[in-house]
Amino acid sequence: MDLKQENILSRKIKEVILGCQLENRYSKENLLNLYLNWIPFGKNAYGVGLAAKTYFNTNAKDLTLPQAAVLAALPQAPTYYSPYEI
Repeated sequence: MDLKQENILSRKIKEVILGCQLENRYSKENLLNLYLNWIPFGKNAYGVGLAAKTYFNTNAKDLTLPQAAVLAALPQAPTYYSPYEI
């Protein structure tokens, strides 16, 4: 096993341990809430609430289904899926 593979394996083991610790400490609903409020959506919008304001000038709770679908895709590739990038 080369050094790169060892680093990847070590990181994955640490991620599993951290994931188990987080699941023991927080409910799945809390973890999802934390995740959705901290992930980047592009255009300096971190969290679904700010992304809803930035892209659609609305609150997250008032998003339409198509708007919510756009925001759901954004964290994967913010520039590619952005409704404002050409």
